[in-house]
Amino acid sequence: MYFWRIESLKQDLATGTLSEKGVLPYLLWLGSLTTLTSSLPLGELNRWDLAAAVASVLLFVAGTSYAFRCNGGAAGADFLVRYLTINWVLGLRLMALLAVPGIVAVFALEELLFEQVPPDSTALEACFLIAFEAVFYWRLASHIREVVAASRAT
Repeated sequence: MYFWRIESLKQDLATGTLSEKGVLPYLLWLGSLTTLTSSLPLGELNRWDLAAAVASVLLFVAGTSYAFRCNGGAAGADFLVRYLTINWVLGLRLMALLAVPGIVAVFALEELLFEQVPPDSTALEACFLIAFEAVFYWRLASHIREVVAASRAT
């Protein structure tokens, strides 16, 4: 994996010597840093923000690695194409079907428990986020496995 030497990277890309397995670390590093920075709130951090951010990074790495294995690992084909396209469609579907109703339910439950929604993140919010992301990566890997099976059948 290259961190600084872009000319060497471009040469590997031009000659086609970078495999799917060789590209996976780039996806894991980029995704982990993006997940971490987008998971942290702009305001003051509390322990639930930090717990959710760490869990998000761990779920990203574990879920993406598992999806890579479901795609056939190093011997698999078209992982990034499958991963990115299914990720997009699945993300939109789960946002509409689970995230929006779940957020409304979490806020309603917080209002019931605390009499008003707390301004800081709570354990309930962190647990919901972690559960949502776990379901997301489980379904992502499942869809990739189904695509692999369908491509073998044809």
